[in-house]
Amino acid sequence: MIQSYSFGKIMINSEVYQKDLLILGQKVLSPWIRKEGHRLSITDVEEVILFAPQVFIIGTGFWGMMKVDDELIILFREKGCKVYVLNSKDAVLKFNEEKELFKAAAAFHLTC
Repeated sequence: MIQSYSFGKIMINSEVYQKDLLILGQKVLSPWIRKEGHRLSITDVEEVILFAPQVFIIGTGFWGMMKVDDELIILFREKGCKVYVLNSKDAVLKFNEEKELFKAAAAFHLTC
């Protein structure tokens, strides 16, 4: 469970992370580095594709500055996965809701 989020910091299961990260079920992968810092493409989420979630929540940063490629969203939806693209604060709330109901994955950009 994500307990808190503020600019540059997220607490998951009582552990604080200060680098961008992926959540695959109960597993947290941090640091998570993208090819282009403020752009999310398919190659940045290969671990998520292999995890095959039912829902994928993308936190685009405190102010929502990270852009998500349309091809990524289309790929997951074609696989029957719900995709949410939200600023990171709203993505935290959505992840905590959805993780109890579905096999969930998330990608969080923690800063801008």
